[in-house]
Amino acid sequence: MHTGSLLERLHALQRCEERIDWFDMDPEEVEGITAIIFKDSPEWRVARTAHAEVKAVLATREHVPSKAERTEDRREAARAARVAQSIGVPADGLGLRIMVASGRGTVVADQADEYRRLITERLAERDWHGAYRWAKGWIGSGGGERLLDPWLTYVASSLIQGHPRSAVHSVDLALQLWIEPQPDRAILHWVRSRVIRFSLADPKTASSDLDVAAGAVPLWLRPQVETDIPACAEEAARSRKRKAVVGPTPEFTGTSADARPLESRPELWPVILPFLPCGPPIAIEPGR
Repeated sequence: MHTGSLLERLHALQRCEERIDWFDMDPEEVEGITAIIFKDSPEWRVARTAHAEVKAVLATREHVPSKAERTEDRREAARAARVAQSIGVPADGLGLRIMVASGRGTVVADQADEYRRLITERLAERDWHGAYRWAKGWIGSGGGERLLDPWLTYVASSLIQGHPRSAVHSVDLALQLWIEPQPDRAILHWVRSRVIRFSLADPKTASSDLDVAAGAVPLWLRPQVETDIPACAEEAARSRKRKAVVGPTPEFTGTSADARPLESRPELWPVILPFLPCGPPIAIEPGR
């Protein structure tokens, strides 16, 4: 079902009145009502399960911009068009949009570095939507979908909002469609384990991600994974959670393509790391 329809269903259930006896209605009027309008009715109690299911589905969806956010996007597009007209550059050029946002007078040649700079600025302000928007533009431009940086930005943006399930969904999307090199996948599995273990309180499910990560994790992250595995196993043994909070990680079904050098650390890693739940207890050395 479309996200907008799910939201309307959720809002309709939330708008129901609390109790029938709070209203001056005849029994005949109550019996004639076919819709769910009271929360203390048997129909609403049945619908409560649907309410929880709707919320669970929405938690896996990407953010739907609000009216204010859409207005801001239109203003930015109009500003880009004005600058384009003044300097004679096509307004629909990606480089121009980056140039306008950065306030520079020339089109930026290295778009990846500029995206990283813009994302770093937004995350420093805990502006989840600004960071999310630049990451989405980077992926949509055809230049960032094979890199970890924009996907990790999605994770950080979701965590700033307090939506850990959306963070897991972003990792799963990357693992399924775009990120194929095993060391890169191992990094995403470790990030996924952190979110599931600490934000969703499910160390049993997190252990599965750590086991996968251990098989191909880059050297710079290996000490952290080796520290997490026994600690997470101990927490899993004490956990009373019987049902996994999220499904298993998907297999890669995307199209293979040339990837960046293996074993290299994502350049935005120092920026993303502080937003991960319960930051690492040991230092992770930079580099390869």
